[in-house]
Amino acid sequence: MTFLSASISFISKVLLAALSYASYRIWRDRWLRLPPGPTPLPLIGNIHQIPSEHSHLMFTEWRKAYGPIIHLSVLGKPLIVLSNSKAALEILEKKGAKYADRPRLVMAGEMVGYEQAVTLAPYDSKLRERRRLIHDSFSSRKLSRYHESGERLARRLMGHLLDEPSNFQCHIKGYVAAVVFNASHGQEIDGHDDPLVLLAEQCGADFCEMVKPGAYLVDVLPFLKYIPDWFPFAGFKRKARLYRDTADKMRDTPFDFVRKQMSEGIAKPSLTADILEAKPARTLEEDLSYRWLTATIYAAGADTSTSLLNSFIMTMALNIDVQRKAQNQLDMVLEPQRLPSFADRGSLPYISALYLELLRLYYPSPTGLPHLAAEDDEYLGYHIPAGAVIIANSWGILHDSGNYSEPDKLLPERFLSPDSPDPRTFAFGYGRRTCPGKYFAEDIIFIAIATILSLFDILPAKSGPPNVEFTANLVIHPKPFECSIKPRSSEAERLIRETSDF
Repeated sequence: MTFLSASISFISKVLLAALSYASYRIWRDRWLRLPPGPTPLPLIGNIHQIPSEHSHLMFTEWRKAYGPIIHLSVLGKPLIVLSNSKAALEILEKKGAKYADRPRLVMAGEMVGYEQAVTLAPYDSKLRERRRLIHDSFSSRKLSRYHESGERLARRLMGHLLDEPSNFQCHIKGYVAAVVFNASHGQEIDGHDDPLVLLAEQCGADFCEMVKPGAYLVDVLPFLKYIPDWFPFAGFKRKARLYRDTADKMRDTPFDFVRKQMSEGIAKPSLTADILEAKPARTLEEDLSYRWLTATIYAAGADTSTSLLNSFIMTMALNIDVQRKAQNQLDMVLEPQRLPSFADRGSLPYISALYLELLRLYYPSPTGLPHLAAEDDEYLGYHIPAGAVIIANSWGILHDSGNYSEPDKLLPERFLSPDSPDPRTFAFGYGRRTCPGKYFAEDIIFIAIATILSLFDILPAKSGPPNVEFTANLVIHPKPFECSIKPRSSEAERLIRETSDF
C-alpha cells in the first residue's frame, strides 16, 4: 500500500468515526427534552448556521424565535446559548458551581499552554488561589496605590492627543498598556510600539485566532494532536509551536524583570511583586503557575479597555449633546487649572453613568469565553446535558429592550436612577468566572474619559461622522475612523503642556 493510499484510508476511518459519533449524539438528544433551536442537519448539526463573525447578532435574532435558552448541535456536541438576563443569572450565577469549568480547547489550551492561564484553566483549588491573588492585589484596599500613576499616565495621554490627535487609537493603546503593565509588573511602557506591548498584542491576536469556532479540527477531534508532524494536514502542529514560543516569551519576560528588580530591592508595587513577596519559596510548578497568572492580566484587561475607550471617542463624535452634558458637570466640579482625579469620582455621576452606558452599548466581548456544564441540569423544564458548552450572549442581554428602553441609543441618564440593571452584572463574566480585576478596569476607563472631556472637544471629521462598524474578533474593536480632537480652549492647551510628562 502506498503512503498516499494509507493516508487516505486513515483519514476516511477518522471521518467515519467522527460522523458516526455525531449521528449518535443527535439521535440521543432527540430523546431528551433539550431547549428549542434551529433544526440541525444530520452529522454536522447547526454548524452551517452559526456565523463565523459576529455570531452574537444571530444568537440575538434566534432569541426572538426560540426564547431565552437555545440549543444548537455542533458536530454532535451540544451548545447552549443563554440570551436573556434571567437565564444567564439563574444558570451561571445561582448554579455557578456546575458551570465554573471551561470547555476543552486542545489547540489553545493543551498544545499552546493557555490551559494554565486563568482564563482557560480548569476550575480547581489552584485556580481559586490564583483568582484570590488577583482579587487581593486589585481590591478596593490596594487599588488606590495605582491611582497616582493612573492619573499621571492619563495626563501623558493628553499630551499625545494634543500633539498628534489623528493617531488617537495608537495613543489610547499605549495608555492602556502603560497602566496595565505598571499595575501587573511595575514596568514603565514607552508608547504603543514598546516591544512588550507588541509581544502582548501578538499573543492576543494568536489567542483570538485559536479560539475561533471551527478554526482547528483538532478541537473537534482531539486525538489529531498525536499525529506525526510529517503527516498530511499536520500544519496546525507547526502553528502551535510558533504560538507557544510567543506565549512563553510573554509569560516569562516581564515576570523575570520583576524578579530581578526584587533581588535588587528596587521593584515597584505590582501584582507580580505581591506574589513574589508572598511566595518567596516556590516550587517549579507554583512558579510556572504564577508566571501564567501575571501574564494573563494584560490579555484579560488591556484589549477590552482599549476597545471601550475607542468606542468612547467614536460615540462622542456622534453625540455632541451628551459630550456637552459631561463637560458641563466637569466644569462645575473642577476648579480652574485643575484636572480630574479619582477623588472626584463621587462628584461626577454623569461621567460614571456615561461609562456604564458605553459598557452596555459597545460591550467589547459579546459572548465572552464559554462555560462547561459539569453535570446534567435542568432549566425551565429543559434538559442541559453534562458536557454541554454554555455561551452567555451578553451583547444580546445588554441590548434587550426588556432590560433597557431604546437599547440602541446612547442614554447615560438611564443609569442616574436605579431603574436599569447594572451592565457590569453581565459585562465582567458570570458566577465563579467573573473578572477579579473589574474594578481596576473601571479605573482605567473613568480617569481617561474624565480627563479627555475636561480638556478636549471631540467632533466629527470634515469628511463626516464616523461609521459605527466593529471588527469580528473575540474582543471587538471599532474599525479605524477619523474625527477631530481639539483643546477646548487656549487655557486647556496650556494646562495639557504643563501637566503632561511625555
